[in-house]
Amino acid sequence: METLRIQHEGSSAEFSLFGGQLLRWQAGGRERLFLSPRAVLDGSAAIRGGVPVIFPQFNARGPFARHGFARTQRWQLREQEADRLLLELTDSDATQALWPHRFALRLRARIERDALTLALEVESLDARAFEFSCALHSYFACAVEQARVLGLADCGFEEGGDWHPATGQPALIPSPPLDRIYRGPAATAPAECSPANPFAAALSSNVLPPGGRGASASTTEASLPWAPAFAGATRDAGSQALRLECGAQTLAIESAGFADWVVWNPGRDGAAALTDLGADCSESFLCIEPGRIFEPIRLESGERWTGALRMRVLN
Repeated sequence: METLRIQHEGSSAEFSLFGGQLLRWQAGGRERLFLSPRAVLDGSAAIRGGVPVIFPQFNARGPFARHGFARTQRWQLREQEADRLLLELTDSDATQALWPHRFALRLRARIERDALTLALEVESLDARAFEFSCALHSYFACAVEQARVLGLADCGFEEGGDWHPATGQPALIPSPPLDRIYRGPAATAPAECSPANPFAAALSSNVLPPGGRGASASTTEASLPWAPAFAGATRDAGSQALRLECGAQTLAIESAGFADWVVWNPGRDGAAALTDLGADCSESFLCIEPGRIFEPIRLESGERWTGALRMRVLN
């Protein structure tokens, strides 16, 4: 499997062209992401771990393939420097058979000494509008029994198909199996649970018109969401910051442009049922992923959308 590496001041990140996927991130002297020892790395199946790109559908929430097709297609390298890269996936006969639209999907990455930023851009190349959902399905390496997630106290969530109001508890202490989709603190229930849709106006803030300028308009340093982190249109679309504490280790996990968070661990029995995971791995990771899940994004011909994820080592 062909991989690419970027690095900066002792930190490094490794990407696979298959799936356009971040596989490993070394920072602060340790690996910060979980990659299953049973992950399939020959290009025949999605890779379990790292940060898979979910597009154009999340899970089975729609008529297309579960979690979409981006994670099982070969991407192209468009730009690479020592500390950054740009990967791209465009429509093909294979994707058209799965989802009948023309598009360009881009993943930009930049590494710093103690941080890594990913920016996901979707551009419509179609003559007609389309809708999509997406997520950056981040697997964080941690001992689940020591984990605490801070920043979700004011977020309602869906679990098991039911909507739950915000708990107000300062920390989520995971007790797998766990499968929750949290909505940002500015919202109550999502549109599918309530007529209210408080994020509708925010969608226009990070959807760029054809030829528009902004965080996703070019690959220049000044226009990227990480310079400064989540600046411009992407920042305006709603930013959130979580913290993952695991013993003496703490990560800041920040998102912009996304409205939702998924927190997932299948538990021992669920992991045992997954051939590329296994029961013995269930206590070694926690997925905390930013996404646009409850309400799909709609792009007209030529429009673009960007969402960003920044992971930063605090200790």
